[in-house]
Order: sequence, then C-alpha cells, then structure tokens
Amino acid sequence: MRLVRFMTAALVTLAGLTIGCADESEWPAPCPGTLESTGGAPNILEPALPDVTAPGGGIEMGQPGAPCAVNADCATNFCMTTETIGTLIPGTSVQGGYCSELMCPVDGESGLCGSAEIGGICFSLVPFVPDWAENGICLAPCEEDHDCRPEDDIICFDAQSLVVEGLLEQEVLDRYYPTASAGCLSRSLVAAAIESLQE
Repeated sequence: MRLVRFMTAALVTLAGLTIGCADESEWPAPCPGTLESTGGAPNILEPALPDVTAPGGGIEMGQPGAPCAVNADCATNFCMTTETIGTLIPGTSVQGGYCSELMCPVDGESGLCGSAEIGGICFSLVPFVPDWAENGICLAPCEEDHDCRPEDDIICFDAQSLVVEGLLEQEVLDRYYPTASAGCLSRSLVAAAIESLQE
C-alpha cells in the first residue's frame, strides 16, 4: 500500500511539473526535465552520461593530464599518483592523479605518448634525473595554466624558463625537447626540477 501511495505521488508530481511549465504559445511544448526534453533535469528514462571533459582547459578524460585513480582510467595505461611519482622523485605529489606514461622516448617520433590517438608530449626527465635524459614523462601539452588543472596545483611549465634562469643550456633543451617544451606539470615537480638543477 505504501509503495502504491509513493508511486501515485511521484506520478502526480511529474504530471504537475509537465503541465506547470508548458509554454501556452507552443502547446504542447516539452518542459526541461520531462520525457520529451533534451535539456534541464536529466531524462528519467536514460542514465546521465559522464562528463567527458576533465577540469582544466578541455583535457579529455583518459588522455594525458586527465585525473585518474587507477591505470585503467587512462588511455596511456598509467595513472601517476603521489605514491608512484614520490617513489621516483621524493617529496613530490600529484593531486587527483594524472594520466601519463613513464620512460617514454623523447624523440617525439615513437612511443604511445606522442601518437595521434594520445596527443601528449614526452617531457624529458633531464631536469630531474640527468642520467635518464633520453626518457621522459608523458604530459598534456599547454600554453597557459588554464590549459591544465590549476585547481589541482597542476600548472603549465615551459622548460624554456630553465634556460632563461641559467639552469639549463639551450643545446640541452633543443636536444631533449625536440617537439615541445611546455607541458602540464604538478607544481611540486616543477619545484623539484628547479631545486635539482640548482644543486
């Protein structure tokens, strides 16, 4: 009996919403959130689709730079977390995870990161671990912080700034960043790179 009353009340409410918001000039106009509409509240017969855009400048879910919790969340098959990056570069963190790839080739011509499907840039590890200069970390390309996830302290970092500050030689930049020198990077990783080069 209780279930019947609940269902009756729900149908009355739904009917009231439909009638109450109809536009008399275009009767019968669909109301936001009704079965006929495509706007307003979600259609009650179809599950809401997940948002395909990550916070920040339109980074697609699963692509380099997108937030993640496990490797399966990423097209790159690797979710960089505070735990994983902290093992490689102690004292660093990545809020919300970061779809990436470790040890990608920095030549820009091979590997998963730089492929058309992935669209990332392989950012050389030379500022962090000079012995691993030929390998990199897959990042989302960027031009400004808004392209990244500043709300998670992931900003647009251009390795060219290391040359300007006298921390990296221009020839090193040209050799290890042949396709692009700017990528979305955790602020703590930027700080770690600068600190490493200042030693």
